[in-house]
Amino acid sequence: YGTNAVPKGNTSPISVHPFRPRARVLPGPSGGTLDRVRALTDSSTARQQGETIDVEPNEAADRIVQALQRWGYLDPFD
Repeated sequence: YGTNAVPKGNTSPISVHPFRPRARVLPGPSGGTLDRVRALTDSSTARQQGETIDVEPNEAADRIVQALQRWGYLDPFD
């Protein structure tokens, strides 16, 4: 068997796909249509993060980088 070996018989082509985790099993929707739409679109329970500041652009950029590091989006600089 060298590199030029050809398989004999019925062989199916190999299919390669990216990893895709199984879907989570969730309970079915409950309540009326309007209740379900309200539950999906209600943002009043969402955690709010934010502050308004008035600083120079360099300081604003530093604060953004620090926040991204705290939230885990960026590795801390050594």
